[in-house]
Amino acid sequence: MIAVAMVMVCGVAGCGAGDTQASTVAASDDYIDQLFARDRGQKIASSFDERIDQTITGVEHDSELEELDPTGEYKERKLEILRRTKQAGSMSAADYESIWANYRQCMTDRGYKNIILLKQVNGVYTEAGHRIDRNNPRERTYTKDMMECGIIHTGYLNSLYKDQQGNPNLFKNPFEGALDCMHRNNYVPKDYSLDDLKHDLYGDVTDKSQLKADIYGAQIPSCLIANNITVLPEDAPLEEL
Repeated sequence: MIAVAMVMVCGVAGCGAGDTQASTVAASDDYIDQLFARDRGQKIASSFDERIDQTITGVEHDSELEELDPTGEYKERKLEILRRTKQAGSMSAADYESIWANYRQCMTDRGYKNIILLKQVNGVYTEAGHRIDRNNPRERTYTKDMMECGIIHTGYLNSLYKDQQGNPNLFKNPFEGALDCMHRNNYVPKDYSLDDLKHDLYGDVTDKSQLKADIYGAQIPSCLIANNITVLPEDAPLEEL
């Protein structure tokens, strides 16, 4: 393989650094087939306005956030952003930038000095992976700290913005959402299909010339990442804990 592809299985909150209800799934053939078939043709919500309302409800009832935020300060910050989003009909880039800046600061405050945020062409962020050092005691706390900082700052909001930027038709199946994004932005030919995407992400590809689309280039990853499909080229930067 020339790279690693992962898909995240999520609840309504969606996925992203620190988002709740997420787990990485090994890319076995049988399971990937199931993922491509799951929820095909279904929608997360009937409109983006309804998607905003879902997010507001999620934040209001987020028990993990309440546990980490006993004063309600961070919950209110999120709701303020969502109220502005509801009024405007979309989340501003400035609000999105702020939640990721706060996430990075949260991790920095916990002692991590090399937090790398990767920005896609559609403005969506994802956090770089990190180089595992089993002799580093921070390995034991990194995942917990990442999840907690995410719950406080990016949870739910990151998922809403990803749908806004890369899944406006609100497909429930991440591969449908990614393919729709790729077609809408003319990143792939009109006849590029889900089978082609499956081949490029999970097929026995050893050289870029075997790809049917440049899924590791500058543009297509923005659609994939916005739909919770992470592609990691071999030269992707890594954090040093």
